[in-house]
Amino acid sequence: MRLSRLIAPTLAAFVLVACGDSASEKDQALLDEAGKIHLEASEIQEAVEPELTVLDSLKTQLTSRRATLKDTAAVSAALAQISGVMAAMEAWEENAVEVPGVEHNHEHAEGEGHHHHEHKKAPDVTAAQMLDIQKEIKKNIDQIQADVKTAKAAARTALQ
Repeated sequence: MRLSRLIAPTLAAFVLVACGDSASEKDQALLDEAGKIHLEASEIQEAVEPELTVLDSLKTQLTSRRATLKDTAAVSAALAQISGVMAAMEAWEENAVEVPGVEHNHEHAEGEGHHHHEHKKAPDVTAAQMLDIQKEIKKNIDQIQADVKTAKAAARTALQ
């Protein structure tokens, strides 16, 4: 009888620990996926950075040649698109957060496009929430990348 009194609490403790490990493993799997998405988003961001320098140059050309260009509506639209992309990129950088265990600095090549930033530390959220955050961050940088292409095309068309 005494032995059965010890077995029940021991068995209950074992079950709780086993469940806790399973939850931790699930959380780690979610964080691993979030980390992978974060790194993908960071690679896209690094590819977008030089394109922003190109956009800045196109903006300068559009602004300086505005009076001599034929289609002023196209010039205004291209300038608005460029400004929108630049603002979206600034907002993206402000909102990008690290995934626990994936913290890293980003430093890009020296020169006019030199850019250095650190993503904010991870907020106190669940692993599932972190995954959702990283998915949203990646979706946003994907959209910025597409918008950069559109803005470049619009600027080049307006410069003709």
